[in-house]
Amino acid sequence: MKKIILLFILGIAFHTTGTSQTYPLDSCLNFMTPTDFLIKKINTVGLGSQEHVIVFRSSGNSNPGMSFTGKGYLVFEPNDLPFGLEPKARMTGNMLLTTHGSDPHPSGIPGTTFNYPDLLSGYLDQLGGQNINPSLPVSVQVIEFEYSEY
Repeated sequence: MKKIILLFILGIAFHTTGTSQTYPLDSCLNFMTPTDFLIKKINTVGLGSQEHVIVFRSSGNSNPGMSFTGKGYLVFEPNDLPFGLEPKARMTGNMLLTTHGSDPHPSGIPGTTFNYPDLLSGYLDQLGGQNINPSLPVSVQVIEFEYSEY
C-alpha cells in the first residue's frame, strides 16, 4: 500500500506543469477533484468579512465518468493570499475540492440530493491567473449541486 501511495505521489510530481504545489501530508489528494470556479459576486458580511458567490465545475480527468457543477459561497482567509492579490467579481480560479469520496449521494442512490447547505473543503491553487503556493485551505458552502455519471 505504501508503494502505491508513493507511486501516486511521484506520478503527480511528474505530471505537473512546471509549478509545484505544497499540501499538508494528510490532505488525501487522491480523494479531491480539480475544480474550476468563477466569482460571480462578492458580498460584505458581518464586520467587513467577504462572502464570495461562485459557480464551479469539475475539471480535468481525475475522476473519469463523473462530473459536477454547482453554486456556493467560497470561504477562505483573505489575509493568506499573496500580497497584492485581491478577489474581484468575474475572477476565475482553480482548487482541489472534496466530493464526499467516491459517493456524492447521501443515500448511495444516484439522483438523490444533498441536504443543503452542504460544506465541502479543499485547497485553492490559483486565483486570477496567479498560482498560490502553498495552497490555501478553503471551504465551499454549496447551495446548488448537480452530479452526473457517464
